[in-house]
Amino acid sequence: MPIFALTGASGAGKSTIIAELKRRGFNTQQEIGRELVREQLAQNGKTLPWLDMAAFRELLFHRSLALFDQLYNDNGVCFFDRSFIDAIASFRVTNEAVPQQYLAAAKARQFANPILICTPWSEIYQQDAERKHKFEYALKDHQANIETYQDFGYNFLKIPQLPVKKRVDFILSNQMIKQALADT
Repeated sequence: MPIFALTGASGAGKSTIIAELKRRGFNTQQEIGRELVREQLAQNGKTLPWLDMAAFRELLFHRSLALFDQLYNDNGVCFFDRSFIDAIASFRVTNEAVPQQYLAAAKARQFANPILICTPWSEIYQQDAERKHKFEYALKDHQANIETYQDFGYNFLKIPQLPVKKRVDFILSNQMIKQALADT
């Protein structure tokens, strides 16, 4: 199954795009990071990005990898809200070295090109119980994601800042995505 990753700045509308793709009948995967935060908050856990980034990132990376492996052999196309490569990118934000096993695991798996990029969008950015960081952090996160996906050799499709239905129409009009949809 071709898996297209959606990445970019936090609070830039990725989850809204994923919801619209799902509404239109596509196979989608919600952002694992937000799922993990909800789980940790519900159980009063400490594996949260603002309490223990290293533990959170490790859990995020491994769960994202396992989900990729599970979905990879399914039929159809899947749109993934963030990925294990975003977890690797977070090492850039915190100025830490990426463990070699993370790099090897990511290199052994391949997302479909292009990677879908949502650029920072201050007008819609909101902090909430799961997203406590400020917009300035979202900018750093976005840049780290771009650089990390580039390091892995991916091409990008920059999603314009439009109403969600037009954003999804734009994605689905991309020739590479149209071809992947036709081939499945």
